[in-house]
Amino acid sequence: MSCNYEEYATLTNIVRSIGEPTKSINDYKKHYQRKKNPNVFVCDQCGGIYFLFSKEDGKLICADCGSNIPLPMMENIAENDTSPVSIEDEPYVITFDLDSYIIHSVDPFLRHGIKRYLASDFETAYQYFKDSANAGNIFAHAHLGIMLHYGEGCVQSDELAIAEFRKGAKAGCPLAASWLAECYRMGYGVEKDKEGGKKLLAKNTDTLKEMCRQEDVSALYFLGFNLVMGIGVDVDETEGVRLLTIAASKGDKSSAVQLAECYLYGWGVEVDAKKAVQLLTQNPLERNKKYHFLLARCYFNGDGIEKNLKKAFEEFKRAAEAGYGKAKDYLGDCYYHGYGTQVDYCKAANWYEDAANHHANADSAHSLACMYMKGQGVPKNKQTAFQYFQLAAREGIVSDQKLIAKEYITGDIVPKDYSEAKRWMEMAAKKGDAEAQFNLGLYYFSDDMGFNDSRKAFEWFSKSAEQGYAEAEYFVGGCYLEGIGVSTNYELANEWLEKALEHGCVSAAYELGINCLDGRGTTVDTARGIQLLETVADSKVDEARAACYELAKRYHSGIENFRGETFYENPSEAKWYAEKAAADETDGDAQFLMAEILNLKFDDTEAAAEWYRKAINNGKQEAKQKLNEMLARKSRQDTAPKKKKHFWL
Repeated sequence: MSCNYEEYATLTNIVRSIGEPTKSINDYKKHYQRKKNPNVFVCDQCGGIYFLFSKEDGKLICADCGSNIPLPMMENIAENDTSPVSIEDEPYVITFDLDSYIIHSVDPFLRHGIKRYLASDFETAYQYFKDSANAGNIFAHAHLGIMLHYGEGCVQSDELAIAEFRKGAKAGCPLAASWLAECYRMGYGVEKDKEGGKKLLAKNTDTLKEMCRQEDVSALYFLGFNLVMGIGVDVDETEGVRLLTIAASKGDKSSAVQLAECYLYGWGVEVDAKKAVQLLTQNPLERNKKYHFLLARCYFNGDGIEKNLKKAFEEFKRAAEAGYGKAKDYLGDCYYHGYGTQVDYCKAANWYEDAANHHANADSAHSLACMYMKGQGVPKNKQTAFQYFQLAAREGIVSDQKLIAKEYITGDIVPKDYSEAKRWMEMAAKKGDAEAQFNLGLYYFSDDMGFNDSRKAFEWFSKSAEQGYAEAEYFVGGCYLEGIGVSTNYELANEWLEKALEHGCVSAAYELGINCLDGRGTTVDTARGIQLLETVADSKVDEARAACYELAKRYHSGIENFRGETFYENPSEAKWYAEKAAADETDGDAQFLMAEILNLKFDDTEAAAEWYRKAINNGKQEAKQKLNEMLARKSRQDTAPKKKKHFWL
């Protein structure tokens, strides 16, 4: 690109017009002569300030008078250096040179480059930025690096982008230094160092803020985005939105797209889908993957615009083909469910696989795992399914963390490993999942898994119970009742059992019923106690047979102050519940009780003898004595002389 001397002719006047009123042009001359700034020169012939904008035979040409001076050796016009550098040795900017920024901001090459960039004329913009950088403009390196990173107007190269960012950072450009940190954080052209990148970014934040105060649109976008997302700085969504709004008002479409996302999700502003759609439609950015994704999302959900699944599919496809991970996941959903297109399991699986493998997209990994389990669009393969469930679990999907934990317990796909099961379940529990917290409590409670720790069991049961998880409330009540991991406290036991029952845990009614009957932690309430036990007995919970046994025993032995009687017995009820309890052929206690009821209440010695023998076979030694007593009594009755009946009887 040839030089336009007319654009440079009034540079000193431009500098004077935008500079601080208290500084004359001579002040700027002295300032730069004093600092020996290699990027700005003062002509010895005319005294004009000019940039290095043209090289002819190793000389600089003054834009004002055309005088030539020898070309000095300068670092910033050296060939791109892409050699490896440790992140600890990377440059950062701690002082923002406002005077330098003012001078460089009026560089016509830079100004034209920004203008063409905002107009999406990338090839021309790239050439302008390149000429500006060659002319010594330290801020042009940031723009070149950005374009090289995105492949806008040039061949995409993160390695060359880093070289430009590094040169800009060394020369004092906060934006270039911040982008250099971002490359480390995300692994663009260098080995990824997320934490190191954040630390490097934090070192440049103050100077980047100074650059934002000059309303530099690229700096406004970078810092605005980071403030909203909390990257390298504390989250400040409101301030982030403010910066993005300024940049968008100056025509920066990338900022407008990011601002639209803020309005869609309510980051720093009230949710306003219509405003988001307005920002997107008024700032079309075909090259921007997020633009297509957000527009697709609006069409998909009908947010701020009429729902249109076909248009949503088309926009998701554009974003996905451009490499946007979330869009790939949504596109997989479109093909899987037939949203805006025909159902195609093979294409769905391909997009899910792409999103999972290249973007670690958790939702896609989960969906693909399910497809492998069912054999939809891919061969049925439990091992592969398990691998993708693991990927989804690692990326934070709680349901898959629990699934992996349970698989390590059952050993259906992988060998049993209780330690791995606990590790995965603990991940989900620490994320606040009530079911996972309860299950982790069970791991510590169980004797079979080797983690026996009643205090930790109670701790995790309590965390789950506090979220209203009914089974956990029941176990917390049981812990207080039995003194497991905590001191015995019948009152607290009843409180938690009542909560569990209220939330649908029928099992809680068993202990609560007994407590009402026996007055443990509460006043005796016989009617409610029997009612609670009957509720459990008529259910299908594990405690049902225990409730039947308890009812049979009490109806057989007698219940005080019940149903209007001082001492209430009901042999028929006792027999009915005892028979249900004794349905478990291994329960010697229930079998013994059944035998006792038949023997003592119904005088059915033949049936009683059968139940006594079952109880004996199950280890109930008392049944042997009772059986012998019953048989001896019956034998005496059989051998005793019968009384002669009167003829009228």
